[in-house]
Amino acid sequence: MAELLLRIQAVLRRSSTPEEKVLQVGDLRLELDSKRVFRGDTELKLNPTAFRILAFLMQKSPEVVSREEIEDEIWGFQRVAGDNLRAHIYQIRKIVDKPFEEPLIETRHGFGWAVRAKEDLEE
Repeated sequence: MAELLLRIQAVLRRSSTPEEKVLQVGDLRLELDSKRVFRGDTELKLNPTAFRILAFLMQKSPEVVSREEIEDEIWGFQRVAGDNLRAHIYQIRKIVDKPFEEPLIETRHGFGWAVRAKEDLEE
């Protein structure tokens, strides 16, 4: 039954309204079709899971997204052991934020994570 539900959800996601082809938050740009990520003119290399997590956070930006929402979106019913999500967020932050002056990934302790540009915070 669980597998059937996952398959139905996947079909519904694919048949729903078309997603944007490019997500942009500040100078961070994620191209959904080509699976490429840029910060300014610099191309960033992310593994497939990190790419999906970042895409989900950017789609929800500037909202804070909970651990449960991310895990449901990325892994569905197949929960990962340990603190796998936190490890992925650490790797994303290391690639997306550390080499650059302005951090975009925000941790809201007890609530989740958000991708926000400085201009999002001023609104």
